[in-house]
Amino acid sequence: MGLLRHRFHHRGGRARSLGRLQGRHGAADGPVRIDASGRQVITLTVTDFYVPTQFTAKAGVPTTLVLRGKDSGGCARAFTIPELGVQEMVKRNGDTTVDLGTRTAGALRFSCAMSMQTGTIFRGDAA
Repeated sequence: MGLLRHRFHHRGGRARSLGRLQGRHGAADGPVRIDASGRQVITLTVTDFYVPTQFTAKAGVPTTLVLRGKDSGGCARAFTIPELGVQEMVKRNGDTTVDLGTRTAGALRFSCAMSMQTGTIFRGDAA
C-alpha cells in the first residue's frame, strides 16, 4: 500500500498524489475497516480508475462497499461485480454504497462495464 501513496496521477496538466486523492479513507488507513456496529466497510476510490485494485477483507462479516467518486470519469464510473450481478453508476463526486452481504472466503472480482479497469477483493477467514 505504501507504494500507492508515492505514485502520481496526472490529470488536467497537474499531478496529484494518490495518497492525497484517497484522503482519510485511503492507503494510510487502509481501504477496509470495521465500523462501530461491527459491519465491515470497504472504501474504493473511483477517479478514472480504481484505487486500490487489490485488497483483503474478512470473510463471514456483513460488508458494505463504498464507491467514493473523486472527479470520476470514463468507464470506471460504470462499476460491476459480475458474480453478484452488481451494476452501479458511480457518482462523479460522492459516495455510492453497495451491500455485499456476508461473503464466504475467496476472490470477488470487480471491473468497469467494459472490463478495462479491474480489481479483486480477496476474502480471508474471519479470524
